[in-house]
Amino acid sequence: MDVNRISRILDLLSRLLMVVGGVMIVLMAGHVVADVGRRYLMNAPLKGAIEMVSYYYMVAVVFLPLSTVERLNAHFVSGLFTDHLPPLTLRRLEGVTSLLMALVVALLAWCSTEGALHAMANSERVLAADLIIYTWPGRWLVPVSLWLMAAQALFNAFLRLRYPSDPVPAPGGAIASRGGDIPDV
Repeated sequence: MDVNRISRILDLLSRLLMVVGGVMIVLMAGHVVADVGRRYLMNAPLKGAIEMVSYYYMVAVVFLPLSTVERLNAHFVSGLFTDHLPPLTLRRLEGVTSLLMALVVALLAWCSTEGALHAMANSERVLAADLIIYTWPGRWLVPVSLWLMAAQALFNAFLRLRYPSDPVPAPGGAIASRGGDIPDV
């Protein structure tokens, strides 16, 4: 599989999670507005609104965009020690840090996958008033997001270490800055 194809697949998956995250923000806003409106206008809050926000919406909003953040190289960076490094050295250092990030995030993904499997096996749920809300499906948002982020970080590490003289990948494709001429690997 060539680098361009991997880049397109990662980009597609990252965009998909980003769209789902955006939809979840809209759903969360609507759910909260409906809950507050019913609470103050009819003295009858929506059952399970807080639980839906806590177990689904907020998890999705926080975790689903992580692979896009990694893809766009948009993490917070403190350049105190790296601002004056030569570009090639900086690129290699970024490659090593991306590799370390991939390893750490993969470990977190592994642990969260075990947690999601456990929650699913036990049919994890909460009771909100007299409404049962199954929370185990929401547990899968974290491992799915983290596995994709780990894959993106590993891919970024590969690009930075394999092609150290190239500029940082542009949004929309790893090879946008080179015009598509990265050889098949």
